[in-house]
Amino acid sequence: MHGLVNRSIEHFLREGYGQGVWQRIAQAAGCNPDGFNGLHRYSGAVTDALLHAASDILGKSGCEILEDTGASLIRCEAIRRLLRFSGGDFGEFVLSLEELPGRARMVLPDIAIPAVTVTLLGADSYLIQGREWQAGLPWMIAGALRGMADDYGVLALIEAGGDGVRLSVLDGQYAQSRPFAIHSGTAAVQGA
Repeated sequence: MHGLVNRSIEHFLREGYGQGVWQRIAQAAGCNPDGFNGLHRYSGAVTDALLHAASDILGKSGCEILEDTGASLIRCEAIRRLLRFSGGDFGEFVLSLEELPGRARMVLPDIAIPAVTVTLLGADSYLIQGREWQAGLPWMIAGALRGMADDYGVLALIEAGGDGVRLSVLDGQYAQSRPFAIHSGTAAVQGA
């Protein structure tokens, strides 16, 4: 597994539960308590041990932890801005997910993000799938999609499972979207 996934889980656990809880989880998982290097590759067994230890200590399932991790990524302003640049509205954003692996490789050439397929199932209903997705990735993506739906002001039903992520927009104008500008300076171009 690419170190960015493990690093993301670590960051979520440190920020959400504190350094002491992270230390307990790292020790139980047999991981370095100093954390993961986002540029290294780790065995899937390391991620499994990390999720198992976190699940035992927090009393949450590994899927819940992955989903919360995905949602926490959106609270990082740099990631949020990068993703918001992908679409003027939530529907455009969801359809642009197919471009995500290529965009990620522009930043990190050695990152192996499997291809993403977005299938439009009906009006405002999507199935997001990936070939060779590692176990757990649909839940992390579901969490990130929840965060982005909130960011766009959209009420959506999002369900992760073994076949991918099913997403249905229930109300496209449920709340006001968070402000977004391409540049934070005074000459910013405003987006929806």
